[in-house]
Amino acid sequence: MFNDTCSGIDYDLRWQDWFSNGNIAISGFNIDNYINLLEISDVSINADTYIYDFGDGNTSIEPNPTHTYAADGEYFIQQTISNECFTSVFTDTVFFTNTSIEGNEKLNTKIYPNPVTNKLVIDNPNNEEILIKIKNINGKIINQVNTNITETLNFSDYKKGTYFISIKNDGSEITKKIIKI
Repeated sequence: MFNDTCSGIDYDLRWQDWFSNGNIAISGFNIDNYINLLEISDVSINADTYIYDFGDGNTSIEPNPTHTYAADGEYFIQQTISNECFTSVFTDTVFFTNTSIEGNEKLNTKIYPNPVTNKLVIDNPNNEEILIKIKNINGKIINQVNTNITETLNFSDYKKGTYFISIKNDGSEITKKIIKI
């Protein structure tokens, strides 16, 4: 038995049912960190109002805001949600960089974001045929892709650590260090 002190209603619910049938508010969000852009996806429950503090003096009241930081660094993002009865706060950390790893002029590629959390983009604006190899810290190839388009690689299943990306075309090859956080 739960009593909603806001409405005065007694709910005869299991704890799991309280979230969907009661007024309790639970905060939460997911972060996608792209070059020059941070996208936040709200996953809170029973929220009527939102306040995000991006940790750099900027805020938003949108449920799913985007944000760009002026400087690279570690930032603490705080979401405060409310309804007429409850307030809930959730905080997460983001390592933001608004710089990409430049390739070389012969390949004309960019790799971003670095560090990466989920998705790594290999920007191939000339749509030239390239071979992409992802290697672990020991040099073992763990993924390999042939492509002639901009490629988005899924890093969500990779363990945190250091990886190396090699990009090769007919005449050039570059290798860059990538950090998975």
